[in-house]
Amino acid sequence: MPRKKLFSLFLKNKNNLSIRNQLIEVHTPLVYK
Repeated sequence: MPRKKLFSLFLKNKNNLSIRNQLIEVHTPLVYK
């Protein structure tokens, strides 16, 4: 796989992770503090 493709996949996954983390924080604000 070309590096550019890997990098874009990585960025996409990173964004998905941060979005998911934000949703989790909104729903369970006390659990991970």
